[in-house]
Amino acid sequence: MAKIQILDTGKYDVSDTIVTSGEAIAVGDDGESGSLLTLEGAEVTMGMDCMYSADSSPQAKKDNAETGYFVYGKADNMGVELPTWTVRGYCLRTNETHMISLGRLIFMCKTKGYKELYSSDTDDFHDIIAYSHYGENEFNNVTAKVTKINVRIKSISISQSSDKKGFTYTLNLVETN
Repeated sequence: MAKIQILDTGKYDVSDTIVTSGEAIAVGDDGESGSLLTLEGAEVTMGMDCMYSADSSPQAKKDNAETGYFVYGKADNMGVELPTWTVRGYCLRTNETHMISLGRLIFMCKTKGYKELYSSDTDDFHDIIAYSHYGENEFNNVTAKVTKINVRIKSISISQSSDKKGFTYTLNLVETN
């Protein structure tokens, strides 16, 4: 099973070097910046809104009694929204590794800079991260496989189940470049 991993780069931009002024902080293993945080048992969802506008709704019915077809509005020029990524996971309260990972993930939401979303199966195109840029790469004649997604954290929500054995979290991310 693939492991979902996230890296806090401590960078404002993909071309920047790590900022050392304290404004962009990278979270890592016990103060070691640049370490991948593994989110055991997490699931990933990707979504995006394409060409969303009220102008794209069906217009009036054509005056053709035989076919009675509808005419649709022109494609709008609003483009597409940035892809969004959702990571859902569960942490057992009795598992120290899970709880430390949850704490680091919460802290990562407070740090500036972009994050990198990884999966352990991306080399074989077995998951959504590997496939997410496949059409774009093919269009641009790029043969490189996608191994990570650059993201910014939008929000995190954490809930505790009624059995109080663990925490469920949802991490909302937006893709960036």
